[in-house]
Amino acid sequence: MSMDITKVGRFTLNPTTGEIAGPAEYMNSEQYARRIERIYAGQDPVFEMGLQRSPNAATALLVAIQTDYAAWKGQQQIAAMSR
Repeated sequence: MSMDITKVGRFTLNPTTGEIAGPAEYMNSEQYARRIERIYAGQDPVFEMGLQRSPNAATALLVAIQTDYAAWKGQQQIAAMSR
């Protein structure tokens, strides 16, 4: 049985492999590493709230990552403008 890939914003989750894909610059950042660590440790409030309100855990996970990415990308853009 094939399971559908879940997509939220710029991110996808392949349920067969567990692979999360998204913008490489973010996926390779310390920000992503810290966020995913907090999610897996049960310490991320966005993910925890998402579990209660999303249709499934995959969507909650991607919403938390997409939200963090948006904030991270905005910080990157602001930093670039101030140089």
